[in-house]
Amino acid sequence: MKKKTLQTVAFMAILLLSACTENGTSNTQTQEGQIERLYIAHVLDESTENTAAANEWLRGALEAYLGIEVVHMSEVSHTVGIEALRSGHLDIMFASAFTALNAQDVVDIEIAGTLTHSIVNPLTTLFITNNDDIKTLDDLRGHTFAFVSPTSSSGYFFPANYLTQKFDLTGTLITQPGHFFSATSFSGSQESSIVGTTLGDFDAAAVLATVFAGVLESGIIGPDEIRIIGETPPGPDSSYIMRAELPREIKDQIQSFFQNLDNETYFLDAWGFKELRYVEGNYDALEDLRRIIAEFELTE
Repeated sequence: MKKKTLQTVAFMAILLLSACTENGTSNTQTQEGQIERLYIAHVLDESTENTAAANEWLRGALEAYLGIEVVHMSEVSHTVGIEALRSGHLDIMFASAFTALNAQDVVDIEIAGTLTHSIVNPLTTLFITNNDDIKTLDDLRGHTFAFVSPTSSSGYFFPANYLTQKFDLTGTLITQPGHFFSATSFSGSQESSIVGTTLGDFDAAAVLATVFAGVLESGIIGPDEIRIIGETPPGPDSSYIMRAELPREIKDQIQSFFQNLDNETYFLDAWGFKELRYVEGNYDALEDLRRIIAEFELTE
C-alpha cells in the first residue's frame, strides 16, 4: 500500500513538473543565467471563496514588482509542491509551518513572508468549550476533546504540547483514552471542531484564534454559545517560502514585495481578515515546531 502511495505521489510530481516546463526543461533561467520566469504555487488548503481571484491579483502584482513573468500553479498538494521546489521547477510556494519543515528536509529554502495579524496572532490556539462543568483547563481532565488533524500545527501540535507541559504528560499519552481526556478525536477541520463543540459532539476543542473569530463574525454560532477557557503562546504561521538557490537580488525583491504588501482587499479576500500582513520569517519558531513534532514522535 505504501509503495503504491509513493508511486502515485511520484506520478503527480511528474505531471506538475511537466506543467511547469517547456520541452522538458525548466524555464526559470535563460542560457545566460538570467531569471526570466518564476513559478508560484498555492497549495490545496482551507480558503475563502475569493481566494482564486486574490491569488491571481498577487501573481500579477508580484510580476509587475519584479518585472519578471510569474506563472501561477494552482491546486498543488504539499508533497508535489515540495518535490517541485527540490527539483527547481517551482520557485515560490505558500506553505504551513509543518510543510515548511518538510521542505527544509529536502531543499534549502528561505521565507519570503509569514502571515501575522495586527490584533490576534494567527497561530494562537484557543481552548473552547460549551460544557458547563468546564471552567478552566484543569477541568478538561476526564472529558472528551477534539483536535483538528494529526499534522495540524495549530490544531494539534501546539495545543497538545501546551497541555502536556502544563499537566506533566508525554506527547503520546495526551491522546490515549483515560490518561487525561476520556477520549480524543480529530474533527478534520477548525470549523468542525467549533461547531462540534457548540453542539456537544465533544466537550472541548483546540482551534485557531483567527478561524474562531471568523466563525463568530459569520454568525454561524453566537458568542454566548461557546466559551474560551485558555490559549497557547503564539507559534509560527503559514508563509511564502522560496528556493534558496535563487539569486540573492531576486530573493531580496521577493521578500520586499511580500513584507511591504499593504492591500487590505487582498488580505480580506485571500484570508478573510484585512488586518493580516506578511512579515519577516522567524526561523527559530520553525525549529521550536520541529522539536515539538519530534517529542510527539510524528513520522510520515
